[in-house]
Amino acid sequence: MTLKELYQSISKREWHFVGAITIIAILLTSLPYLYGWLVRGNDYFLGFHSLSSGDISVYYSYLEQVKQGHFLFKDLYTSEFQGAGRLNIFWLGIGLFGQIFNLPDILTFHLARILLIPVFGFVAYLFLSYFFLDKAKRKIGYLFLIFASGWGGIFSQLLEKFYFEKAGYSHWPPDLWVPESNTFLTLYQSPHFIASVTLVVLIFLLMLLAFENNKIKYSIAAGLAGLALFQFHPFNIFVIFGALGLYIAALCLIQKKIRWQFIKHYVIFGLLSVPSIIYYLYLLKFDWLTIESGRENLCLTPALFLVIIGYGLIIPLAIFGYYSLSKNKEIKNSPWLFLIIWAVFQFFLIYSPVNFERRMIEGWQIPLILLAISGLYFVKSKLDKLKLFSVINRNIFLLGFLFIVFFFTSNLFVMADDIGLFKTKNNLLYIPAAEKEAFAWIKSNVGESQPIFSYWRTGNLIPGQTGKTVYLGHSVETAYFYTKIQNIDWFLNTKSDEARARFLKANKIKYLYWGKDERSKSSFEPQKANFLEKVYSNNEVEIYKVL
Repeated sequence: MTLKELYQSISKREWHFVGAITIIAILLTSLPYLYGWLVRGNDYFLGFHSLSSGDISVYYSYLEQVKQGHFLFKDLYTSEFQGAGRLNIFWLGIGLFGQIFNLPDILTFHLARILLIPVFGFVAYLFLSYFFLDKAKRKIGYLFLIFASGWGGIFSQLLEKFYFEKAGYSHWPPDLWVPESNTFLTLYQSPHFIASVTLVVLIFLLMLLAFENNKIKYSIAAGLAGLALFQFHPFNIFVIFGALGLYIAALCLIQKKIRWQFIKHYVIFGLLSVPSIIYYLYLLKFDWLTIESGRENLCLTPALFLVIIGYGLIIPLAIFGYYSLSKNKEIKNSPWLFLIIWAVFQFFLIYSPVNFERRMIEGWQIPLILLAISGLYFVKSKLDKLKLFSVINRNIFLLGFLFIVFFFTSNLFVMADDIGLFKTKNNLLYIPAAEKEAFAWIKSNVGESQPIFSYWRTGNLIPGQTGKTVYLGHSVETAYFYTKIQNIDWFLNTKSDEARARFLKANKIKYLYWGKDERSKSSFEPQKANFLEKVYSNNEVEIYKVL
């Protein structure tokens, strides 16, 4: 099947269905943000939600840098010298989009997120249609792919009582806090996750078409997609090269001959995408900040039982799907073998002995869902004779209710949690007007190479709101983060102003931000220090220049 034939196999009614489901996904993933904005009162809504809220400030800092005329990005969360800056084509493109239409960063970010959801939907449905000729299976597969999650929400109260309090937030089931773990959270979180998972699906589809049709136009297109993907999201390198390579190796072993035409397309893909890989290898070898960030980027996968909870019925259904497919001898020579290899290989990747293992979970739900749909039909064939099941099967409303209970509860849990945080004006999601005014002053009056000292929460917000550099603000982006956390605590609590002055000078800090957080953590009175000059104040914030 060619790409044209694949597209032509999808009817207009199917595309209407895809469009309707995609619109529902856009609405569901946007309504909590809209609610957060509507209840803002006199405060400023940051456009965050509870999942990795500190990371969104980093993305805003990229948009702000583009708005201020920079095409290479500096890490504004660390105060050390960095050199020329780093290229990130995705955030550069999104930033230019916002600059052209003169949009605020929060609107640029969420418009990009919304606009990329239909792109993902289009590519994902093509991918589903490549494996499923049956239109009903395609539609059910798309519903599951967009909305299905695990049982973290169902087990949340039990786990919170017996496990969470001891283990910490990072040990929740992934469907409650890892945006890459399922499609719905990906669509809810950030445009760069949507773009990356879209490109992963597109690359695999194009490579399967290249293998099937032996046409280099598909492997060339896949290589160009890989070039773009790896430039801004290199974590996908491992699963893409690994899954494709293992698939080719498996076919060679099964068919007892070397599949040179497959190897040819694999090489073409690799050669076209390798410049982005070389760029990151160069940074990992010669850029001290990339090396340090990689060392501090601790993203460990939760315990296996939590991952199983986080995917709920998807995993057992996928196993049933594998069982049903294994009965067909032709499976060994079909693209379904690739899906099985992808699912199994990526499972081992997310428990590989690297400090960023959790980052490689993105996209794992996709082969699981396709296998789960096969498993669902296998289970259905076994239950069709039961009278109760036949009644359930004919009641679309009951089926919808059961889907929400068993596959959508965790997503509801996440959205409800965010709405609750918005309702209480959580200080990680809102800032008072006085703080926003202080940020505006920083944006207009502080230079690019004049680091600002503040408490970590304020430091996380300043780069995204002002485009200026802070001493500390993000656990990965800030070099030597844990040492600097200790330095912050020492500075706020030491009794020696002379020691404070030496610290500011030694770290080349030019400004001191003094707001509610900083004031509540310290007995220091900066207005009395002879090494500081007050340059801005309002009813909540003071900003001092270091003399």
